Amino acid sequence: LATALLLRLLVGVHPYSGQGAYPKYGDYEAQRHWMELTLHTPASQWYTQTADNDLQYWGLDYPPLSAYQSWLCGWILQRYDPAAFQLHFSRGYETPWSKLLLRWSVVVSDLLVLFPAVLLCRRVFFRGRPAAGTLMAAAALLNPAAVLIDHGHFQYNGISLGLSAAAAAAVAGGWQCCGAVLFSLALNHKQMAMYYAPAFFAHLLGWALQHPSPSGKVLRVARLGAAVIATFAVCWAPYLASPSAAAAVLTRLAPLKRR
Repeated sequence: LATALLLRLLVGVHPYSGQGAYPKYGDYEAQRHWMELTLHTPASQWYTQTADNDLQYWGLDYPPLSAYQSWLCGWILQRYDPAAFQLHFSRGYETPWSKLLLRWSVVVSDLLVLFPAVLLCRRVFFRGRPAAGTLMAAAALLNPAAVLIDHGHFQYNGISLGLSAAAAAAVAGGWQCCGAVLFSLALNHKQMAMYYAPAFFAHLLGWALQHPSPSGKVLRVARLGAAVIATFAVCWAPYLASPSAAAAVLTRLAPLKRR
């Protein structure tokens, strides 16, 4: 764990794509802008073109849970560097302090979500095999692609990956509805979780249909469906009252609309 943490800190010392490059300034600017946008505008406007939200300038294109994460990070970090999150006035704002704050926000997100999820997987999938479990944890936490993307370029994929890993561990541990909730959260954080969706769907449906009685099968399917629907409803609550608002989010999530 200490090695994984040190590696993340060392990667963060180096430059990132788009650093100092007008007019969009790269990945750091995208995350900083999403934080100020979610801080200073209502959730109903996060995915629509408005006077305060120019979709051509790093418009939000991740699901709602990712936007809430941007709001939370911005809410915390603005207390340490208010000038970094002044909508309309902080474009291109790059200081060593502001970049350090964002670097640490990615590190902390890994410590809070990805690291515990990997340890949970080690406990569930490698019970009685400590050496194999340690090897798995090392492979997951020292993955060079994940570390470089997240900690070199200010991404938060570790949250979605951690939620997906925790979901798999929950399902394997017999907590199927909890796993369904966790994987639904992963889907609502990053679209990349859709790659794993067929596996989760097939496994959970198979588990539900393995109940010996017809009523038991129906009950299991209903419980899983209720868990998924409730999770999505909570994540999408600001957009469910208006079909146009929900459509705006879906439009931004489509790959062809990404900027």
